Amino acid sequence: MQDFNNITLSTEEKLRFLKAASEYADNRLLIQINNRINESYDLELHTILHIGIAMNLYFKSLIETLENKNILAAYMVFRSLVESFINIQYIMKEEQQKRSAIFALDDFKTQKVDLETIKELLKKDIGKVSLDSRLSSEENCNKQLKKIENEEKNVLSKLKKYYGVEIKKSDKNIPSYYDRAKNTGLIEMYNIVYRRLCRITHLSPSGLKELTKFENNKYVIKAIDTEKEIDIIIPEAYRIYLLTIKDIMKKFNLNIEKDFEIMEDIIKKLE
Repeated sequence: MQDFNNITLSTEEKLRFLKAASEYADNRLLIQINNRINESYDLELHTILHIGIAMNLYFKSLIETLENKNILAAYMVFRSLVESFINIQYIMKEEQQKRSAIFALDDFKTQKVDLETIKELLKKDIGKVSLDSRLSSEENCNKQLKKIENEEKNVLSKLKKYYGVEIKKSDKNIPSYYDRAKNTGLIEMYNIVYRRLCRITHLSPSGLKELTKFENNKYVIKAIDTEKEIDIIIPEAYRIYLLTIKDIMKKFNLNIEKDFEIMEDIIKKLE
């Protein structure tokens, strides 16, 4: 029988292992958490499931972009995967209930900032700045703001009543991704992986330099070694995803089954 460790895998075969990890999350991890939610008022469990479902969607999208050899799209989806990984590690490290609450409450802050921005545009008579008819006037924006504030108060009340979590005004600002990464010991990943992906995603001057060059008095697209980049992304994405699954399983005392241990061994073959 041929030794698995001595087999060289093709890119297609490596991608099949990524799909297997995603299917494992669908058929084992996410179902277990959903079942556990019915038994608990654990806010952290709710938040991790919420992020985990979305993270699995991104992971599947990453696989599709790699299959299609769309490396630029892969960079952007992989960046979001790294963000999700940092968020989950940050929330699960300490003060889990409080961190979960602050993470969820950030949505209210975003909504209010968006509405205040629309109000300013309306004051400058820039016309219809939103396709939402509820935001077609300053008065409507104020009504929507009031509604959001009431929803936020309701959520804060429930957090205190059901989870014993009291959020002060000074607690509502979630730390930057840099601080979240630093807090969880992921600063190396942030500096080496995440920052590079951000440069390309946002097309900063540094990102532009990675994609284009100026030669013979004109700008041309740089040739990207797609296969090489895919071979770099696959093991990193696989490692991040499996580590996320393992940490969640340990955190919530979920079943770590034999097939998961086998998937962990596969990482050695993907590098």
